[in-house]
Amino acid sequence: SLRAQFLPADHVDVEEWEGTRLICHGGLEYVKDSPPDIRRLHLNPRQIEFDDTMLMAYVLGKSELSLKTLEETELGLDVMRYDELMRRTKLATGKKKVDFRDALAALPEIAKRYAMDDAAGTLLLERELRRQMEADPPSLSHYETLDKPLVPVLFDMEDAGILIDQIKLREVSVELR
Repeated sequence: SLRAQFLPADHVDVEEWEGTRLICHGGLEYVKDSPPDIRRLHLNPRQIEFDDTMLMAYVLGKSELSLKTLEETELGLDVMRYDELMRRTKLATGKKKVDFRDALAALPEIAKRYAMDDAAGTLLLERELRRQMEADPPSLSHYETLDKPLVPVLFDMEDAGILIDQIKLREVSVELR
């Protein structure tokens, strides 16, 4: 059986997830000031099984990589956008600046539904993108043997820091244009 669960930003009970597969969207991506899923959950991508729907969509050559757009285009879902949830929260609270915690406090049913839809949508999206990659073996191979294995490497690079040769980077940038 499959289980989808929204994990709030302050969720740190990692033990309950040991031995399960994490499916995230943009697991290494920083969104505004929020750390990526793998970071905020204190997980090491070398020690867990995971899939990232944003990375899968990238490998498949999707032109738009946002979760909500992919849920609409790939699954045909009618989804609430985060900015709509925040707009409703501002109206309910009278505050100019709000976040998801404000939404949970002011509009608990709407915020919980948003979170559940996010979790379920990510799970459904992973199934659909995996189906598309299985129909295109080179993209599945690319994802499984190149991009996905690089996630732990990028994770380690982020922890350790890296030095960049700015002159060489400019040269390569000119060549790629």
